[in-house]
Amino acid sequence: MTANPLVEVRGLCVDYRVKRRQRFRAVDSVDLTVNAGETLGVVGESGSGKSTIAKAILGIAPVTAGTIRFDGAELDPHRVRRREPVTDMQVVFQDPVSSLDPTKTVGYTIAEPLVAKLRRTGGERDVRRQVAEMLDRVGLPAAAASRYPAQFSGGQRQRIAIARAFVVRPRLVICDEAVSALDLSVQAQILNLLADVQRELGVGYLFISHDLSVVEHISDRVLVLYRGRVMETGTAAQVVRSPRHPYTRALLAAAPVHDPAQQRRRRELRSSYRVTPSRSLPLGDLCPYTHRCGFAVGSCFHQRPVPQETDEGTVACHRHADLPPYAAGDLRHEARPATAKGGR
Repeated sequence: MTANPLVEVRGLCVDYRVKRRQRFRAVDSVDLTVNAGETLGVVGESGSGKSTIAKAILGIAPVTAGTIRFDGAELDPHRVRRREPVTDMQVVFQDPVSSLDPTKTVGYTIAEPLVAKLRRTGGERDVRRQVAEMLDRVGLPAAAASRYPAQFSGGQRQRIAIARAFVVRPRLVICDEAVSALDLSVQAQILNLLADVQRELGVGYLFISHDLSVVEHISDRVLVLYRGRVMETGTAAQVVRSPRHPYTRALLAAAPVHDPAQQRRRRELRSSYRVTPSRSLPLGDLCPYTHRCGFAVGSCFHQRPVPQETDEGTVACHRHADLPPYAAGDLRHEARPATAKGGR
């Protein structure tokens, strides 16, 4: 008998009201699972619904339909803000400047969720000691607890945000573009830190990013989103090195490189996977990528593709079997500093 997934989402739909009688569907029938000690990467361009999924799991976005289970227990999808905080779930945001209170010391900021947890459980522990231990774990001195966020660099502030998330020993951490605002060297340090903590604590990650090269290095599995729908899923190696959906291939081709010849080749490949959209078709019984896909045929405009099982995942495309061979050698990302999961 297999253990329950740490997080299991089935048929998740999230609607936002845009006008008095109109609603916009930000997430449409999304299924995903995250296991303990596993990293699920969620990728897609801006507006694809990545952060909305995270907010729905955290209970800060209304759920229109579907179920969300945490460790086998179903969470209330209709209560936007749950009465009791779920300390087993934590989040690391993209911008540590806006997520850290500039008027509070680092020690106070890190200790705040821990104190709230201990008040509910009635435990008596040395909060200062735990804060010092967590600062040491993320590579900061204990003296940092008495300083303010403005006295640290961007990478150090992100380490503080990570320390705050992990001080309550969560089982799931949602990283929402946690490294996108950092330069490459600091990105590598933060990714290595996340991998080290995952090995020590067995925490599961929902890693949200628009950068497929970062996702490849840190993730075990990848889910590709477009306009709120799942386009492709699979192992990180399979999705990045042998993508089956035209949208995934277009994302890979859009990643910039320093070599002008390779960049020119990428532009040519990107143009073969995408067409200039004449208009954005409303979603319904059609493929959401139809208006931008260079391989669309009649059925793509009239029939919603059902996710089909592949060797290592799924793909929602009517023509995935007809696509030309993928030129992986022309689209390999530039070498990044290796992370704990990067040697696959």
